Amino acid sequence: MENSLSTTGRAGVIERTPNMIAAEIRALTGQVLSAFLEIGRRFEEAKELLPHGEFGAWVRDQTGYSMSTANNCMRLFREYGADQGSLFGASANSQTIGNLGYAKALALLEVPAEEREEFARDVGAEDLSVRELREAIRERDEKLEEAQNTAEGYRQKLQYSEQTVSKKNDELAQAETELENLRGQLEELMNAPKEVAVQTVVDEEAVKKAAQEARAEAEAELRAKIEKAEKARDKALKEKNEAEKKLEAAKLDRDSAESTAKKAQEIANQQLAELRKKLALADSPEKVSFRFWFEQGQACINNMFECIDKLRNAEKSEDAEKLAGALRVFLDKAKEAVEV
Repeated sequence: MENSLSTTGRAGVIERTPNMIAAEIRALTGQVLSAFLEIGRRFEEAKELLPHGEFGAWVRDQTGYSMSTANNCMRLFREYGADQGSLFGASANSQTIGNLGYAKALALLEVPAEEREEFARDVGAEDLSVRELREAIRERDEKLEEAQNTAEGYRQKLQYSEQTVSKKNDELAQAETELENLRGQLEELMNAPKEVAVQTVVDEEAVKKAAQEARAEAEAELRAKIEKAEKARDKALKEKNEAEKKLEAAKLDRDSAESTAKKAQEIANQQLAELRKKLALADSPEKVSFRFWFEQGQACINNMFECIDKLRNAEKSEDAEKLAGALRVFLDKAKEAVEV
């Protein structure tokens, strides 16, 4: 017995069945994107109605679609469907994309949802072939990846600079602490009593001399350490300042790179739009030939105007008017030929 969507309690409402849905899918095939959104919605509806494991066979036997195409249609519906709650009202949530066919809409799924409409509009997706659209998407992705890699490189450089500044701050703090300790030791030495009790020495002069020599030696040693510590402190301060400058430069580079990454897609889209115009012009030999002769014709007419002006400047107005009259007749006949 065929599965159906229950509608008990609602008199006159026709029950939805997989066979009915299959007929609708076949009828919609070949239309624009909105039709494929309807097909995708009906595939999802049938999948809910059918027992587990029977959907694939139903797709193949009842609709003539492959399972991959059915999945693509359901994906199109989920990504582009604007009205998923109405039974017969599914439509594209973007007018630009809604004008595209199945293959182009499917190709655009490679572009993030929030960027699709703008991208499709910028590159003129409606006028491109599927192959050209896929090439446009590939070029967009390559340029965006390159810009993102550049930005990531600068972010890593910024992180390294931040770590360097932190390390130099620690080294400077350590140098300041060491210098402060040495200065404290020197101050204690300078404030210590000058007499030194030496029990084994009887000669007071010898005692004083020994104390003075020890004091002078300790003072010299401390002053040497202080000088060394001051140099270490100054070096640490210099390196810290240099690291901070590099950090600021890294921030500027990072900001610039991220700005470039954001603009990369816009630039790529502009280039692709120009390419699309060239491709549109070159899609037939007649267009290429027309452009060539049109440019030649413009050059010829400009040269004729120049000849007329030279005659007028040479006060040969009669000759100039004859040539001008001939040119007017030529242009009138050209206009008549175009309007036919």
